[in-house]
Parts: sequence; C-alpha cells; structure tokens
Amino acid sequence: MATYFFDVLDNGAVVLDEEGIDFPNIEAARSEATKGAREQIADGAKQGIDVTHRSFRVRDHAGRP
Repeated sequence: MATYFFDVLDNGAVVLDEEGIDFPNIEAARSEATKGAREQIADGAKQGIDVTHRSFRVRDHAGRP
C-alpha cells in the first residue's frame, strides 16, 4: 500500500491534502478521486452551487502524479 494525496484545485487556489489515504496503486487512488469529484458535483447541484470548476490532483508522497 502507498499513501496518495488528493489536493483540490479551485479557481487557481490549491488546498493541499496533508493526510492522504492508503491505496494499493495509483489506479485505485484515481478511481477514488473520480468518485469524490462526482459526489461533489452532485452535492453542489443539490445546493444550487456550480462546482464544476474544481478538480482533484492525485499525487504520491514524493509529489508525483
């Protein structure tokens, strides 16, 4: 298992994930990021907020995508 970090990019601002989550590989981490993005879009739509400009950056402990 390796730790992957999910930074949020929002209108030029970057919110760094300081904790990270363990996944068996980068593909599993990216799959989780996609799921999280879909959830944020759905939650935003329910609240009448457009969050489609946000994105996740998945990186490992060394900062590599």
